[in-house]
Amino acid sequence: MRGKKILFGISVLFYLGMILLSLSARRLYTASLPRVRIGYPEHRLFRVDGERAYLTAIPEELAKKELYALTEVERNGELRYVAERLEPLFGEEQDGYYPVLEGINILSPLVMEGMEGLTEGQEVFLENEEELKSLY
Repeated sequence: MRGKKILFGISVLFYLGMILLSLSARRLYTASLPRVRIGYPEHRLFRVDGERAYLTAIPEELAKKELYALTEVERNGELRYVAERLEPLFGEEQDGYYPVLEGINILSPLVMEGMEGLTEGQEVFLENEEELKSLY
């Protein structure tokens, strides 16, 4: 009889553990995602081919890194954020900024912090989501 009580106790603890893991699964998953912060590129006046033009501008320190934009996708009925690698074409550096000739839209939310180790299509946790929603 004592063996059945022990087996019953172990079973109860096992199922309680499974319930606890099920209830906290989303929180555990979110905690494992890379943390990123977004920002939007500026519009600045550049001299390109002898003419002045307002173009999308990327700071020099950001232009030397791999750039990622944030896209929204729906997975399992939830809105999620995914890193999309960008391959922009830059002009010559002027006053600490590079003009973007193609490949980045002024409204594209760019990953400004936390891009180390990101890969194309990787889901991320957006730390400053209110900045993304401020444009909508």
